[in-house]
Amino acid sequence: MRNYKKDWFSAYRQFYVGAIDQMDAGDNTNKNNGGNAESAAHAGLVGRVNYAYDNKYLAEFSFRYDGSYKFAKDSRWGFFPAVSLGWRISEEPFFKENISFVDNLKIRGSYGKIGDESNSDFKGFEYLTGYKYPSGSYVLGEGVSNGLEDRGLPNMLLTWYESTTANIGFETHVLDGLFGLEFDYFERRRSGLLANRLLTLPASFGQALPNENLNSDRTRGFELILTHRNRIGDVSYLISANFTNTRELNRYVEKAAPGNRYENWRDNENDRYKNITWGYEALGQFQSFEEILNAPIQDGNGNKSLLPGDIRYKDINGDGIIDSKDQIPIGSNDTPTMYYGLNLSVEWKGIDFTAFFQGAGGHVVQAGETFTDPFIQQGLGNGVKFWLDRWHREDPADVNSAWIPGTMPAVRPTGFSANNETSTWSLLKADYLRLKTVELGYTLPRAWVNRVGLAHVRLYVNSYNPLTFTRGGMMKYMDPENSQTNLHYYPQMKSYNFGVNVTF
Repeated sequence: MRNYKKDWFSAYRQFYVGAIDQMDAGDNTNKNNGGNAESAAHAGLVGRVNYAYDNKYLAEFSFRYDGSYKFAKDSRWGFFPAVSLGWRISEEPFFKENISFVDNLKIRGSYGKIGDESNSDFKGFEYLTGYKYPSGSYVLGEGVSNGLEDRGLPNMLLTWYESTTANIGFETHVLDGLFGLEFDYFERRRSGLLANRLLTLPASFGQALPNENLNSDRTRGFELILTHRNRIGDVSYLISANFTNTRELNRYVEKAAPGNRYENWRDNENDRYKNITWGYEALGQFQSFEEILNAPIQDGNGNKSLLPGDIRYKDINGDGIIDSKDQIPIGSNDTPTMYYGLNLSVEWKGIDFTAFFQGAGGHVVQAGETFTDPFIQQGLGNGVKFWLDRWHREDPADVNSAWIPGTMPAVRPTGFSANNETSTWSLLKADYLRLKTVELGYTLPRAWVNRVGLAHVRLYVNSYNPLTFTRGGMMKYMDPENSQTNLHYYPQMKSYNFGVNVTF
């Protein structure tokens, strides 16, 4: 159980007569007061039962029975059970006698529910009727009075939202541990996520609407781990690789009915993956003024503001104007859908080597600020070097001189918003593979170190983050593990170390 209460009050007044220190003797024109009262209460009962027999059959049952102050009395408590099962099929006689090269094969699965009372922004008590006081100020007669506001409709049925998670998988090792494999498929379904019907009722309804358990989503994915361990003469080594893929889907999102088929295609989030970025399809850069004059209007002013080198967008609906109706799904978001890693280790006659690779993929980052506007700092900082490779006049003082092509558009003193649109030009694929750690060591023979009274001596050299592989382009100027794409962060450090470990 947990019970929390807080009540505080503060006040001050300015005193013109210092000899009188009573609060009511202070000046009426310079005073203030404030206060706050909070309360919260939770209770729960947790249980777990484990069962194991003959090192073959494994089972666990658990449950939670939780209550929260945020919900009405009849909706306050939730029961959330879970069960997991495992079967070491390789221990069965019929398996051992017929498939002897398999050292271990275990099949496992789990299913369970867990309740959540939503995030910290949800304060609860939405089952109560009444008024908010004070709320606003009103002139009544000759003075200003505090006002009050109706709390809106209560919701007596508001309760926990539930996360139902299922997992099924297996693990196996064969040929005395030479090869190993683990695989898990998992799915989480959340229902009863908080939302209100503000957008599905007309404004003339006239009441503030409470939260309801309306929305739902789904997360689904798998995880794979492969291992290989062996010894050949004096050389022993281990290779371990892992890969995880996960995607999230909106099953239902409370929203007003679309007005037409286009709005339904553009804004309907039901049964649609969450990590979708909408934007323009970039066709490249304008090569001449003639090409600009013959292109669809994309600056709202007859393309008069465009210059050679500016980004050209595709007119999807063919109406001759580039606007929001030409936006299409162009990528995911900045949350990776794939994670992967590789561990390597080798030992030979006192020499050891280890390396760890880690990476992620299936995501994008939106280049902005410094990447699309070289003068965004307005004298507060330096621009970045890649803007030297930009479209520019051969002679900056001659407006009739030839244009020199570059990777970046021509620059303007205050930036140019048409080049800053979310598009396939500014949306960068952020897949990467990074060598996180690598180490080479040598342990001196025991006979050598014992002669000088030592027990163990190892020399080593290592490095952290020495190599990173990306798709190139503008991604080489940013850290793929950092979602900040405006260079306003401390860069990833590479470090190299030399050392010795001595045990006496």
